[in-house]
Amino acid sequence: MRNVLFGYSPDPQFDRKEAIRLLRLALSVDGDNPGTLATAALISAFMVGDCESEIEMADRAVALNPNSYSAWTNRGWVYNVAGLPEEAVRSFERAIRMSPVDPGLHLTLVGMGVALIELGRFDEANRRREESPTSEPRCSGTLPLSRIRFRPSRT
Repeated sequence: MRNVLFGYSPDPQFDRKEAIRLLRLALSVDGDNPGTLATAALISAFMVGDCESEIEMADRAVALNPNSYSAWTNRGWVYNVAGLPEEAVRSFERAIRMSPVDPGLHLTLVGMGVALIELGRFDEANRRREESPTSEPRCSGTLPLSRIRFRPSRT
C-alpha cells in the first residue's frame, strides 16, 4: 500500500490489485480479528474507497479491542479518508492517550494534523506538529512537516 501511496511502485495498478486481493484473503482467514479488521479497513480506505464498509470494519475493530492503539489510529485514518475529520480527531486523540510514546506515534500525529487542517483548526495543527517526533527515520516522507507552519489559505 505504501509503495502505491508514496509513488514508489513500478506498477501501481498491479500493486493496488494485489493489496486488495491480500486484504480480502486476510479477512477470509481471520475476519473476526481486530488487528486484521483495522489493517483491512486502512488498506481498503486508501486502495478501494468504499467508505461505508471501511468505517464498519474500523468501528468493529475498536469494538472488539477498545485497547488497541493501532485499531484507533487506523480508524482515524479511515475517517480522514471518508471526509469525517471530527471523528478522525477523536480516534487519534484516543490512540495518543492510550500510547503516548508509541513507536508509530508519528503516523498518528500526521493523521491528526491532516484532520485538524481539514477542520480549519490551524493553531492546534501547529501544536501537534511541534509534538511530532521528527527523528523517526522510517517517516522521512513526513519529516518536512516539522518545518511547516499551517495557516488558513488566502482566498
